[in-house]
Amino acid sequence: MMSVAKSLVFGAIVLCASFSVQAQDTAEIEMHKVGKFTITSGGAPAKVYLQAAHDYGAKVDPVQVNRARKGQLNWFVPKDSEGVTYQVNVPKTYVAGEPYGVLVVINAGESGRLPQKYEQLLDKHRLIAIGADKSGNKAELLFRHSYAVHAVELLNERYDLDRDRIYVTGGSGGGRITSQVMIINSDTFTGGIPMIGANACISMQVADSAGRMGTDPGAWRNKDKKRLAKAGREGRYVFMTGSKDYNKANVKSVYEGYQKAKFRYVHYIEEGGLGHSAPSVENFEKALQFLDTPLTKAATKYYGDALKKHASGKLDDALLLFRQAAVHGHNTQWYADAVAKTEEIQVAYEKAYAEVEAAIESEDNAAFRKALQDLRRNWSGIADRDVLKELNDRFKQAQ
Repeated sequence: MMSVAKSLVFGAIVLCASFSVQAQDTAEIEMHKVGKFTITSGGAPAKVYLQAAHDYGAKVDPVQVNRARKGQLNWFVPKDSEGVTYQVNVPKTYVAGEPYGVLVVINAGESGRLPQKYEQLLDKHRLIAIGADKSGNKAELLFRHSYAVHAVELLNERYDLDRDRIYVTGGSGGGRITSQVMIINSDTFTGGIPMIGANACISMQVADSAGRMGTDPGAWRNKDKKRLAKAGREGRYVFMTGSKDYNKANVKSVYEGYQKAKFRYVHYIEEGGLGHSAPSVENFEKALQFLDTPLTKAATKYYGDALKKHASGKLDDALLLFRQAAVHGHNTQWYADAVAKTEEIQVAYEKAYAEVEAAIESEDNAAFRKALQDLRRNWSGIADRDVLKELNDRFKQAQ
C-alpha cells in the first residue's frame, strides 16, 4: 500500500506561457460535439491546484502562490509541459437540452481514455467520459487530482450536464486517486468507483496488500467539514476488486472504513477469479447502477406523485413532476409513459398560452381577460406571476 508520505511527491512547478497554450485559452469553445476527440487545456487551474494543495497539506512554492493570488499565474503545469490533453467520448445519442452525466477517468497509465470494454455503457447510461492524458502513476498527485476536477468544468462549458451524476473512476493507482478525489471534492463529484486500489481519505484502519492492519491518518489533511458531511450524507461510492487481486485486502478495508464512518451509500463488489485488472463490464455496470439507485428511487416517487396529480386534473403540477421523473428514469419501465404524458400535457399548456397570445394580437379585451384567467387558474404552477405580468404588459402595449 502506498504510504501517504510517498504519495505526496511534488516536483518543480512552472508557468507554461507558450503561444499554443495561450491560443487555446482564447479559442472558441465547440459546443455539443459528439464522438471521440481531445480537448486541450493550459494545465491545472491555479485555484483548483492550490485548493488541492491545501486539502492535502502539501507545500507549494510561495512565489508561485503569490503570483496566482495576484492573477499573474493562471495555470500550474508540470515541468517541461505545455498543458494537458483530455480524451473525451460523447455518445452520439447526446443532444443539447437533455442532460448527460459525467464519468471522469483517472488511469494508472498515460492515456486518459476510458477502458474500451466500458465504452458500450456510455450510451445506455447517458454518460460522457473524459480523462487527462499523462495523468497516470508517474504524474504528481496534485496534477492528477486537479485535472480530474477541471475535467468537469471543461465539459460544463460545452454540454448540458446532469449535476446529480458527476462520477469519477480509475483502476490501480488511478483507483487510489479516485478514492481521494471523490471524497475531497464531493462538492463536484456525486459518486465514484475506485477499482483494484483505494486510499484512506479520512483516518481509519486500513490493510496493506498482505492484509496487515494499521491506522492510516488519511490523505485529506485539512478537511472541509461541509464537503466531508456532504460526502457521507449524499455521495455514492462503489469499491471494486477481485478475489485474486493483490490489493483486495486494502480495497475491502477502505470500504469497511467508510461503513464504520457511517457513510450512507457505500458498496463493495468483489469479482471472483479477477486479479489485478479491470473488472468485467457486467460488474462495472452494477457499480453504475448502484450510483444511480437513489436517483432512480426518487424519480419513481416523482412519477407516482405525477400520476396522482394527473388523475385529479392538476395538470400543471403533473407536468412538473413528470419532467422531474423523466430526468433520472431512463432505465425504468415507466419512462416511456412519463415522456408521453409530459408531451401530452405540454401541448395542452401551449394551447392555453396560445389563446392568450391570440387575444393580445386581436386586441380583444374580453377574450384576453378570459384566456388569462384560465391560464392563471389551470396552469399557475408553470405560468407564474412573472409570466402573467409579461402577458398583461404585452396586451397593454398592443392597445
